[in-house]
Amino acid sequence: MERIKSWFGRCFRKKNQEEGSPEQITKKMTPLPKAVVAIVFSMIFFAAMAITMVFSFLPKLIKSFGISEVETGYYAGWVAASFFIGRIPCSFLWGWLSDVKGRRFSALLSLSAMSVTTLLFGLSNSYYWTLIFRGIQGCSNGVIIICKALIFVICDDTNLPLAMSVIMASYNVGIIIGPSLAGFLVFPHEQYPSIFSEDNIFSKYPILFPNMIIAVGFIVTIFLLFKWIPKDKKKSDMFNEKNYLLDPIDKTKPRYDNVMDESIQTSDDSVESALSTDDYMNVSVKLYTGDGLGYFQIIEPDAFMIQQPNRKLTLKEKWNSSKMKQVLSNKWCMVSCLLYGMCAFNSVGVDELLPLFLASSREYGGLGMTTRDIGLAYLISAAVMVVLLLTLLTWFSRRFGAKILMLVSLIGFGLAVPFIPLSGFIQNEKARWAALVINILLTKIPQSGQFLAINVIVNNTVGEDLVGSANGLAFGISSIGRMIAPSIVGSLQSWSLTNVKGIKGNSNPLGFPFNNFFPFFVIAIVSMFINSIIAFKIPSHLDNKPKSESEDNPDGQIGETGNHSKTNDDVFKEDTRVTDIKISYFNPSFKGDEVHL
Repeated sequence: MERIKSWFGRCFRKKNQEEGSPEQITKKMTPLPKAVVAIVFSMIFFAAMAITMVFSFLPKLIKSFGISEVETGYYAGWVAASFFIGRIPCSFLWGWLSDVKGRRFSALLSLSAMSVTTLLFGLSNSYYWTLIFRGIQGCSNGVIIICKALIFVICDDTNLPLAMSVIMASYNVGIIIGPSLAGFLVFPHEQYPSIFSEDNIFSKYPILFPNMIIAVGFIVTIFLLFKWIPKDKKKSDMFNEKNYLLDPIDKTKPRYDNVMDESIQTSDDSVESALSTDDYMNVSVKLYTGDGLGYFQIIEPDAFMIQQPNRKLTLKEKWNSSKMKQVLSNKWCMVSCLLYGMCAFNSVGVDELLPLFLASSREYGGLGMTTRDIGLAYLISAAVMVVLLLTLLTWFSRRFGAKILMLVSLIGFGLAVPFIPLSGFIQNEKARWAALVINILLTKIPQSGQFLAINVIVNNTVGEDLVGSANGLAFGISSIGRMIAPSIVGSLQSWSLTNVKGIKGNSNPLGFPFNNFFPFFVIAIVSMFINSIIAFKIPSHLDNKPKSESEDNPDGQIGETGNHSKTNDDVFKEDTRVTDIKISYFNPSFKGDEVHL
């Protein structure tokens, strides 16, 4: 315990020394681009509505297909799972597409696909139509992944936590409004017979109305994205670059006249052994000139990414240069994605347990609440959560870093979850309501903190060229956690109720802690021990976006913040002039850290 306290103390002191006072942090924060953030909010909002609206009407929809009430749960479970089954294999593909084709193009494609599949899902009039198009809707759901990649590119370390908080806030608002809106608008002929006649299209397709509204929302967002999101920069196979900064030169001596020669061939000592002496590459040379001194900077494409003439890459070479290989070989990216999946498992587990506990009868230790009361409790806590997410959690992440936020959230979540069933012992109704709202907030605050922190960490494990692929992989793994959590937690819940003492029909009940407390204890143990240990191992430098690799760091390891080599902007003064010099067919050779022309 003393070692843990000492570690936290060192982390807090270190963060204070690096960042300064809270007032200084606030002054340093870069303002978010309002138009881009508004469009991202809209994209996530409608995506969240499309994901969660089905849960308010799914049982009734399944019964309308002629399925018995006994079998409704089974068939509804497959429809609910089909969305995540479709999302698992396609998540990485959406991330990869955003890295290769650009964020804007990928967002337009995903929004278009979501609008079409949402509308087709709204035309459900049979079970298999519902099952198939719910799965296809999951396949087309790349919006959240692309938005995270887009936010990472436009943000820096000072405003990335706030931008991620906006994404989470928009998602939370969407999952509140989505089911509520759908509950009011599905089966309109039954709810509003005076407005919707029996031969109306909305009577023939009873869930079309809310799905059509969401599809229109996607289409409107597409037009806004066309107007406000800038076009993607063109990328090529030479996207990866190496930078060399040559020794200072005296401007009075014409040492760099030969650089203007557009047909320079160097010796066979090439920078990358992958290129032979007969191969050339296009490079960009920048000449920095100041007071009496000048610098050459050679920007050289990654030689391995350049295909040699008349030679096809082997499958192994294609795999080694693929984004999938780069992401899978990134240790901390894989660890972060695994932690993302574990957090998703815990989150869905609590989200399933909480309404089951609230709806359970008092004799089983529940609160016996109606669906209206449960909705009201969620609405109150959600409104408070959105405010806290944009203020408290964002400030904490910027102040102490994503890793500290992750650890505090995991431990706080694990401590709060077992207290949820205790509210069932309170007899006074007002006190019970107060305890319930407090319990939900104490659970939801660290739950949101986990996802804010892990999203920042996942993004910071890779560079901008891989951030989409990393988010796609993390999203796919989290979908696996979300898919298996309901069955595992639901089974634990059912088994635990057989161990509640004083219930007729429960033979040989085990009692506490294997009664209705047991599934809450399991989730708490996973959070406090398994997830916390994984988070503890994550290096602190992932609190910040990765910096360019320095030449004295050959293994590609990213050092702690503050230990990076200086950038060109740090080296040269404000009055330095920069001249771009383009060279065709130039292959620099090097010896040690020097580059010879």
